[in-house]
Amino acid sequence: MSQVALKIVGLFLMGIVPILFSCSEEKGPVEAEIPFAIQRVEVPALMNGFSSQPLLLTARVTHPRGNEGIDSVRLSLQNNQQETVVGWRLWDDGGQIDPRSGDVIAFDQVYSRRIVPAMDLKDRLSPGMYRVIVEAFSTEGESVRVDTLQTEYLLNHPPQLLEVVFPDSILPGMPPTTIQFAVQDSDGVADVQGVLIVGQREGDASIAFRDTVWGPPNPQGVLSEVIDSTYGAGKNGPYQLTFSAFDRVEDYSPPREQTIAVQNTPPEIWNAVAPDTIKIPASGSQKIVITVQVTDAQGLADVDSVFFNSYLPDGQPSQGNPFLMFDNGLPYEVNDPQAAGDELAGDGIYTLTIFLAAGTPPGDYRFAFWAVDRVGHRTAGPVRVLHLIQ
Repeated sequence: MSQVALKIVGLFLMGIVPILFSCSEEKGPVEAEIPFAIQRVEVPALMNGFSSQPLLLTARVTHPRGNEGIDSVRLSLQNNQQETVVGWRLWDDGGQIDPRSGDVIAFDQVYSRRIVPAMDLKDRLSPGMYRVIVEAFSTEGESVRVDTLQTEYLLNHPPQLLEVVFPDSILPGMPPTTIQFAVQDSDGVADVQGVLIVGQREGDASIAFRDTVWGPPNPQGVLSEVIDSTYGAGKNGPYQLTFSAFDRVEDYSPPREQTIAVQNTPPEIWNAVAPDTIKIPASGSQKIVITVQVTDAQGLADVDSVFFNSYLPDGQPSQGNPFLMFDNGLPYEVNDPQAAGDELAGDGIYTLTIFLAAGTPPGDYRFAFWAVDRVGHRTAGPVRVLHLIQ
C-alpha cells in the first residue's frame, strides 16, 4: 500500500491509450523554393530631428541563393510629391563593411542601417509624413519593392517635469491618496504621454520596479492617479524613486528623485474549510474540495502563494508537499493543475480539489495551511484534521 493517501489534482492515474498506426507510402517533404522577396521592414513610426538617439532601420530580404543572389538593398523616404528626399543603402555585414550599418549578424538576410536623426535628417526634411520605400536588387538584375509603410518626421522638444507630489511612505491601511505630476511641453501638454516611475533599493543599481502614470494631462498640465496601501505589493523597505515625464516620441524629461519607505506586512490566513470525517470509498475515488481564506494589507497582488502540507497518520509528510491552492475562478479540470475548482477569482478564497482513493488507509490526516507574500513573509495558518474511516 502506498503511503500517499490522497490523489492530488495534477497527480493522476493514466490509462493505457492504444496508438493506432496506418500504413501508407512514405513521401519525403517537398520544400518550397525560397522567393526573391522583401519579407519584413521595420522602421520607427516617429523620427525626431532633434534626437541624437540612434534609430535602426531593417529589412529582411530572401533569395533562392541567399545573400549571393542579392546585389543591394536600399531604403529611402519619399514626400507627398513622391520625391525621394533621403535614402541609404542597407547592409547585412555584421558591421564590417559599413560601421554605421548597425547590422548585428552578418549574412542572415536582415539588412540594416543605423541613423541618428539630428545628424541624418535635420535640415533635410520638413515635418510631416513620409512614405518608406525599400528596394532590393538581385545579381541577375531583378528587383522587388515595398512601399506600404509610412513614418512621421517631426521636431520635438522633450517635456519638463516641474513638480512631483508623492507620499514619502506607503503604510498598511493607507487611505486612497492622490499623486500628482505637473508637466510642461513646448509642443503642448497634450504631447505628454505619461510619467515613468523607476524604483531602486538604496545602494542597489538594479531596478526593483517600474510604474507608469499615463496621461494625457489636464489643461493645466497635471497628471494624477490615486494610490493606497496596495502600491506596496511586492515592495518592502526604503526605495529611491526616479520620475521622468515622456512624450509620444519617447523623449524624457530630466529626472526628479525622491526617497520613500514602504512597510509591507505579512498576509493573514484563516477559515480553512474541509470535511472532518470521510468514509473511504469502496471503489473509485471521492472528490473533496478544500478552501482557505487569505487577505493582505497590500492587496492580493502581494500574495505569492497559498498552499497546504499534508501529513499521514504516522506523522510522516506526504510525498506531494506542498499542494498549491488557487484563487483564479477556474473550475476543476483533470488535465490542468491550476484548474483547481475555485469558484470566484480574486475573492481571497483559495481552493484545491483532491481525490480520496479506494484502499486509502484509515486514520487522521493533518493539513497545515500557509501563505507567502512577494517579499518573503510566511504566515502559518490553521491546521485541519481529516478523519478517514472504513
